[in-house]
Amino acid sequence: MPRRSRDTRSRLAQVLALSCVLLLGLTACSGGTSSAIRGVLRVGVQDASSSFRGYLDDITVITRKTAIEVPSGLDDAMRQADEAVRAGTTLSDEELALLASGERWVAFYKELDRVLQLAIGWEIGMNDDAVRLVNSSLLKNPSDEFRNVVDALEQKLLRGLMCQAARAGLDDSAEAQAAEATPNYDAFGLNRDDVEGYITTDIDPWPGAYDVLDYAWLASQSIDLHNEYVDGVMNVIESPDGTLAAANLIYFRSCVVRK
Repeated sequence: MPRRSRDTRSRLAQVLALSCVLLLGLTACSGGTSSAIRGVLRVGVQDASSSFRGYLDDITVITRKTAIEVPSGLDDAMRQADEAVRAGTTLSDEELALLASGERWVAFYKELDRVLQLAIGWEIGMNDDAVRLVNSSLLKNPSDEFRNVVDALEQKLLRGLMCQAARAGLDDSAEAQAAEATPNYDAFGLNRDDVEGYITTDIDPWPGAYDVLDYAWLASQSIDLHNEYVDGVMNVIESPDGTLAAANLIYFRSCVVRK
């Protein structure tokens, strides 16, 4: 074959390859691009599923975090798929199914992070909430010693209410792990009589305690605040591979001795 003919064909092949890259919508190149997207989506979904199974096996893995991010493999796959679609690539039915699964995984991990941030916020605000509730329940100024006792009692009370509710909301996988964990809260019940009894047991030894503290008001306010805290604790977070209870994150982050 003459050299000129070979060079011409080589340049023509280069031009066609470049055109294929620039014009992703062309049938000649969209198949290859679509195939690549299918591969990265499959890997991304597998990455998300693997992380989910790890959380089921040991829920403390997730509760040691300060934030839960979408697994990097899935995040990268979704970005590439989005870029390809915007560039004109037509996805097959299989790829659309993978993309839909990836979107469900993204929503799952974002919801996990939302619940984790609620648990972190509860921990951060609990002491301030305890002081505020005690202030609202004082009938007159107490001694510093009695005030410190009641503040500490209220902190334990709020923790006990939340942790008892979270314990009741655990799913089966977390229930088995909870049986092996050491609780760091007091369990005393969730109704008004239980809460009042928990308070009076601590303040009974203090002379004049009932002249200083409206324990019934403190119990009532504690239960009301708890009801705000507990909103969403019993929710179940759906993933493409199953569910995970929101209570799992709260319980293993805040209610057991952390290793």
